[in-house]
Amino acid sequence: MRAFDETGLQRCKFQARLFELSASRTHGSSSVFIRSFMNSRFSAILDSDSFVFSDYDSEKIISEMSRSYKLDRGNGKYSAEELYWIGYLYRYWCYVYLLSSRSVYAIVKPEELRSLYLPYHSLDPDSAIRRICEAKGIEPERSIVDSLRKAHSYT
Repeated sequence: MRAFDETGLQRCKFQARLFELSASRTHGSSSVFIRSFMNSRFSAILDSDSFVFSDYDSEKIISEMSRSYKLDRGNGKYSAEELYWIGYLYRYWCYVYLLSSRSVYAIVKPEELRSLYLPYHSLDPDSAIRRICEAKGIEPERSIVDSLRKAHSYT
């Protein structure tokens, strides 16, 4: 676990704006965009310190993702506000708890986060994450493997 600092804030804002922008720049389902992004090389760059040296902006990422992924599938659009919160929360979780985007995506899918938007969006991100983990029976400080093993153990 690491302290949330200016670097984390910048990454969270970047991903939040990217997700928000996807509402108007992509034609398919928001959950398809989020799944594609969270498993993409772009999220891996945000997970790493190399993000500081990248020249990507939101428009460029969406453009490249539109060419590389089938983002025009589905029709369930989330609101820009929901997308901003989901993007911010995912990145906060990755940054503070030192988990990859893929790992956090494995814990909670965008549909679930969307259903939690109204009750949780006014909480600070750490409180929201802790509530999500508590409901799933996992500990946010532990590795994803340890947490999932504990959540699915039969002892």
